[in-house]
Amino acid sequence: MVGRAVTYVAVPFAVAMSVSIPFAGKCYRLYTEQAYKAEMLPTSVPEIQRTNLAMTVLTLKAMGINDMLGFDFMDPPPPATLVR
Repeated sequence: MVGRAVTYVAVPFAVAMSVSIPFAGKCYRLYTEQAYKAEMLPTSVPEIQRTNLAMTVLTLKAMGINDMLGFDFMDPPPPATLVR
């Protein structure tokens, strides 16, 4: 390689995991077949539909957005969580 310098840097595993540097390998998830069939959803529920939205609502209101039910969320949360 003429004119190119290639540098390899060793990255500690903890640092690599905190910045999501992918590693080659295998990941095993351990659960029973019954749990897989009965308890697991085909797709995961979006985070916005599972979490407390108090800070999100307050931030939107601080930005001047007062119509929470009419706001165009990518994955809208249940209306009951916005009304509370």
